[in-house]
Amino acid sequence: MRPRKSGGESRRQLSPEQAATAAMVAQARERGLTLTGPDGLLKVFTKNVLETALNEE
Repeated sequence: MRPRKSGGESRRQLSPEQAATAAMVAQARERGLTLTGPDGLLKVFTKNVLETALNEE
């Protein structure tokens, strides 16, 4: 997924998905959580996404 660009702005705008990801990573770092590993944000997030998708079927 590529960042959205608007008009002649040189500033990079994040997609909603990128903004949500950046916020989650920032919160995890503030809490001292790891991003990867057995108890990391990535594993927990992936597990939650998969479980939610399976429950929706």
